[in-house]
Amino acid sequence: MGPIVEYIRHIDILLYLVSALILYVFYLFYLLPLSKKSKSLKDPKVWPAVSVIIAYKNEHENLKYHLDHWLAQDYPEFEIILVDDHSDDESSEFLTFRKTERMKLLSLNEESGKKAAIQQGIAASTNSFLLFTDADCKPMSNQWIKEMIKPLINGKEISVGYSGFYPKANILNAIQRYENCMNSLQNAAMIKKGRAYMAVGRNLAYKKEILTRNEIDIVDNVLSGDDDLLVNSASANGNTVFIGKPSAQTISEAASDWKAYFFQRRRQLQAGLYYRISDRIKLAVLGLSQLLFILLFIKHLIYSEILSIILSIFVIKLVLQLSVSYKAMKRMGESDLWWQLPILEIIYLPLISLIGISQYLYKVDRWK
Repeated sequence: MGPIVEYIRHIDILLYLVSALILYVFYLFYLLPLSKKSKSLKDPKVWPAVSVIIAYKNEHENLKYHLDHWLAQDYPEFEIILVDDHSDDESSEFLTFRKTERMKLLSLNEESGKKAAIQQGIAASTNSFLLFTDADCKPMSNQWIKEMIKPLINGKEISVGYSGFYPKANILNAIQRYENCMNSLQNAAMIKKGRAYMAVGRNLAYKKEILTRNEIDIVDNVLSGDDDLLVNSASANGNTVFIGKPSAQTISEAASDWKAYFFQRRRQLQAGLYYRISDRIKLAVLGLSQLLFILLFIKHLIYSEILSIILSIFVIKLVLQLSVSYKAMKRMGESDLWWQLPILEIIYLPLISLIGISQYLYKVDRWK
């Protein structure tokens, strides 16, 4: 038994070192470049017309609160296309009562689901620049449309905007904000290297032409994630930009309970199964490295003959993680999470692993 135990111990240490090295590379070569402020783009002489597309289902309260924020955008020419997916509350009546010349109100007939609603909104749009958000999302400024469209006027084809959550004093909210922020930073880092691997429909803009130019295969049995899959397919050769500045952001309420969060994450993870294989490999290697590093650190913390080395590697990782993340998180308005990163990471990684495993155990059908 002695040689076997010794072999396992050496494998543990090797895995700890390899996972640490992968994380060091990620922090230094992917996250560190995000600390540099992007160059400001000049306003165009003429702003192109934009179609803002919003699908909704039973969102009466959110529509009442957010409609004025959408209509109040400081932008010369835009239409708001609102598509009703068989709501049975007062959403449609409210929008009909508040309808202006900028608004187009549509309803799904036979088909149902958010994907069908978005597709109908795109088909009804009259402009080449499309901007997407959700009914529960509030723009953080009246410059939102301008900030999201400006890169498209200056040569980009896809604008991936940051969409945060309202902060609340509970652990579930902190986990969701941490997850949302870290996923966005990872995606921003990939965009900096040439292409995005994902996007969220809460804040996304692109030129309509990418829908016809790219062979984008929307998978029918994925409950959500058309925005993910479209951007994963169409983003290439530096045609995508990440916008994290507060004036370009939207904000919404995070899931209010653990059950809602669980099903929401399952849907989002399901879309990830259809990413390009290179993206799936990168994300798997990074996620596995993060999880292994934490688990092996805890194991060696309980007992290790080389505890000082284990601690030194951990401290280096912690210093790198905090130092390279601070500026980017501050620019995105999430600096209050910065000091909580190590704690939230320890809680989040096993949690998301369990949710991922659950996908293979049973299926679930829900709208959003």
